[in-house]
Amino acid sequence: MTDSYMWLEDRNGAQATAWAQTESATTKTVFENDPRFAQTSQEVLGIIADPDKLAMVELFDGYAYNLWQDSTHQRGIWRRTTIASYKSGNPQWETLLDIDDLAAKENQPWVFRGCSRMPGYDHCMVLLSKNNQDAAEIREFSISKKDFVPGGFFVPENKGGFDWIDENHALIFPTLAPDQLTDSNYARKVYLWTRGEDISQAKQIFEGKKEDVVVWTWVAYDQGEKLPMIGRMVNFNESEKFLVKADGTLEQIPIPKDAEMSPPYKGMFLFTLRNDWKGFAAGSLLSVSRSVLGQTDIDPSQVKVVYAPSLHSALEGTTVTSERLYLLINENVRGQVYEAKLDATGNWQLDKVFNSNNTFYISAIDSFSDTAIFQEEGYLQPRQLIMRENTALTNLKKMKSYFNEGDFMTEQFWVKSKDGVDIPYTVVRNKNLAYDGKNPTLLYGYGGFQVSRTPGYSPVIGKEWLEKGGVFVMSNIRGGGEFGPKWHIAAMKENKQKSYDDFIAVAEDLIARKITSPKHLGIQGGSNGGLLVGAVTMQRPDLFNAVVCQIPLLDMIRYTKLPPGASWMDEYGDPEDPKFREIILKYSPYQNITRTKNYPKIFFQTTQADDRVHPGHARKMAAKMKAYGHDVLFFESTDGGHGGGGVKPEDQARASAYVYVYLHQQLAK
Repeated sequence: MTDSYMWLEDRNGAQATAWAQTESATTKTVFENDPRFAQTSQEVLGIIADPDKLAMVELFDGYAYNLWQDSTHQRGIWRRTTIASYKSGNPQWETLLDIDDLAAKENQPWVFRGCSRMPGYDHCMVLLSKNNQDAAEIREFSISKKDFVPGGFFVPENKGGFDWIDENHALIFPTLAPDQLTDSNYARKVYLWTRGEDISQAKQIFEGKKEDVVVWTWVAYDQGEKLPMIGRMVNFNESEKFLVKADGTLEQIPIPKDAEMSPPYKGMFLFTLRNDWKGFAAGSLLSVSRSVLGQTDIDPSQVKVVYAPSLHSALEGTTVTSERLYLLINENVRGQVYEAKLDATGNWQLDKVFNSNNTFYISAIDSFSDTAIFQEEGYLQPRQLIMRENTALTNLKKMKSYFNEGDFMTEQFWVKSKDGVDIPYTVVRNKNLAYDGKNPTLLYGYGGFQVSRTPGYSPVIGKEWLEKGGVFVMSNIRGGGEFGPKWHIAAMKENKQKSYDDFIAVAEDLIARKITSPKHLGIQGGSNGGLLVGAVTMQRPDLFNAVVCQIPLLDMIRYTKLPPGASWMDEYGDPEDPKFREIILKYSPYQNITRTKNYPKIFFQTTQADDRVHPGHARKMAAKMKAYGHDVLFFESTDGGHGGGGVKPEDQARASAYVYVYLHQQLAK
């Protein structure tokens, strides 16, 4: 069957971008002529560019690093301060790199995307992206001189990476030539690069297969010992891991391919099981001595259980300081931090760091000291940072309040999905809510790639939605990671529809409880969540009156043709496989548009600069729906990457204001 809108897949083509600009101009007029727009955009900008906002940091080698954006620094300044200064009430920041000045000087839309550093070394590798794309230039930078190093290491724009081995050697995995690419357009070769060599002369030390997703490198440190490693991602859920020895040869780490590896700790490899393995339950965090190197397999007697999951608890992640191993564990969709310790018998015990039922996260770790920063927050609790140095806890900083949190409350409900599985969701509402079915309600979902949606403080949702009469709902549907890998696996590939069934069940339950009604119910999702809201709208348009579909996947028959879509086949299945094609055709939003159904007015929001989820998905969906006579709104920014919305605070505020103006237009009483 011919696709009449394939020309819109030409991301930077003149015809496609002209169409996107014309549609965006129409949408801009609709929203900016609304009397609510000016106030909303100014309020959001006041939050994003607030000079008194909380400065979030990364910790490294005794310093706290921060990228700061405000009305003066649109693209941001990369800066640092000592940890002692950061703890004070008035940190003394040292500006390292002004991104606005650099962008003006070089006439490029630079966005700072982080850096690769090595302890005790003045130089680092700065990643600079155009318009916040995933692809970035990598340049050597002197922190003491606050300038790029003349003749230093330099990697042209690509989707690869760089890791220091020592001052004169690095591991790189570039994507600069066709023979360096996998089918997903990521790196498949690793090189050892010596200072002074042209990048084309770097020594290849590893090559994956063309059909792999990606190969990558990282350099871990275990109590000062340097451990260079290589990963080969066979598919999105299976990887091989190798240790790079001093002579440049590789030794495979014999953990299961489908296990996720954590940072090494005190001579041990740590890994989390995706599936049951040798008597250990899926979702368990296990430890094994690094002496298993050289073995082809691991005997169960060599393994210790650090953490085993329960029905409604799951490991979200691990991290280490120089002395401690921390675990973030979701307990009934609430984050909790534990320290893992070996007892006198050599077995692991877990000590809860915070004796509170509030939600905690690991915010920043210094792997080269015993310093960690944790954050405590909730839907109605502004973020608070707590520092732990050795075992001493210090209340560090707290985000100011941006709305009247005391007027609202949260409730968790459970609803049975189509197959009888209980699905949780959280409602954030005014304490005096009337259960009359007339409350404007925004339901958010994601449901993919084992990504968890847990409580967090959003000043914008609070100010622009809750305070203005709305109800906010977060769903925890299958496909996510809230209850570990089994919760994810339950809605993969041939079972993807279960995510949509779960989301529909939550919507129906909100209506049954008279929290809202179809006339006042809106939904929102981005990326895989954009696919979610697109799919459920095609299936049950009767349930919703607003749909915010952001940076979405929508044409699931052609998603593998738009890089890097091939990397997601383990999540959705291969549409070229007849078995999966039949399954995908049943839910793919683009293929399920009909002329006869009455759809709500959908707002599609994407960006030309997204090199992860192609803007062609949103463009084609909007164009086809319009051709079928349906009312849609479409807006495409020129920058912002997969984050969408734009790079500068003003652009981010405008994009956010469009969403809330749209929701109030569609859902207000």
